[in-house]
Amino acid sequence: GHIDTAETNLSGQYQFDLPGAGDYYVATNRDHRDFDLIDECWNDVKCLDIWDPISGGASAITVAQDTTAVADFVLDSGSMISGTVTEQDGGAPIQNVKVCVARQPANVEVDCATTDALGHYEIRGLNPRDDYEVYTWDLNGKPFFREVHQDIECCSIPGDPVDTTVSDQVSDFALEASASLSGKVVDSSNGNPVQGSRVWLISPQCEFLAYGDTDSRGEYTISGFREGTFYIAAFAEYQDYISTIYPNEQRMNVCHPDIKDGQAIVVGDTEQLINFDFALDPGGSINGFVSNSSGVLPHGTGAARLYDFDGNTLVVFRNWQDDGSYRIGGVIPGTYQVVLTSYG
Repeated sequence: GHIDTAETNLSGQYQFDLPGAGDYYVATNRDHRDFDLIDECWNDVKCLDIWDPISGGASAITVAQDTTAVADFVLDSGSMISGTVTEQDGGAPIQNVKVCVARQPANVEVDCATTDALGHYEIRGLNPRDDYEVYTWDLNGKPFFREVHQDIECCSIPGDPVDTTVSDQVSDFALEASASLSGKVVDSSNGNPVQGSRVWLISPQCEFLAYGDTDSRGEYTISGFREGTFYIAAFAEYQDYISTIYPNEQRMNVCHPDIKDGQAIVVGDTEQLINFDFALDPGGSINGFVSNSSGVLPHGTGAARLYDFDGNTLVVFRNWQDDGSYRIGGVIPGTYQVVLTSYG
């Protein structure tokens, strides 16, 4: 796993303070906005993923106790993909849209850039020997559909890869307007905004379609969907809030017994609805460890399943903590059954 990060000084030198002797992998991760260079893994390998150097064919450098090993890099110049993001209707530039590139055919995301006030973006330091798919990713709540290169609605159908072998390439986007829905999530006990809550747009068949995350003001926007009838639900169980279907239907499982117990929201084509607010109640929590006769199960290999007394599954939570523990937050006060299981 990742151990440490060091920055180069004005002379291009860097240094790690390592925990001890051993074999280590080293890779560059330069700022694409300032340097049009291709990242490498030591030794002179343009690895596919700097966070996974082994799969890219990188070599380990051996460091003996109380010694300093040298791992120098000579980075090659890279290619660039740039373009503008505008509104399909009228051509106005769209600022603060995140545009990303993914190396093909492995579909590994390489880098992203954010559009400026003119809708312009640049992604530098790309390997000219590779092909890339270019796509708009984070629209920052703006009411448009995401797209991949060649104006294809994102992201079920891939666009043609952009070839950077010849020279720098241009990939422009003209985004189609979408419907949107926005509001605010607060703590019901004090009115404070709840940052990091995720509000989902859900179909009458309980399909999770799109979401928006709340910011420091507790505000969210869901966009990138067409007209229809929907339900919305706010989740902040990791902060011990009870999940709620709009406007105030509390649930441990929003699909049980029926999402339609909430209020249906009818949205027109490109309609922008506002003030769909939530006041979340703090809930309880259940925590513990998943273990067997040999002791606590390793991280991610066990699960806690929360049931009601009718046998309905309400929550499944793996022991994702490093110490093998689990924690189920946002529990509605009541009586439950907890079943602990292992995987494999």
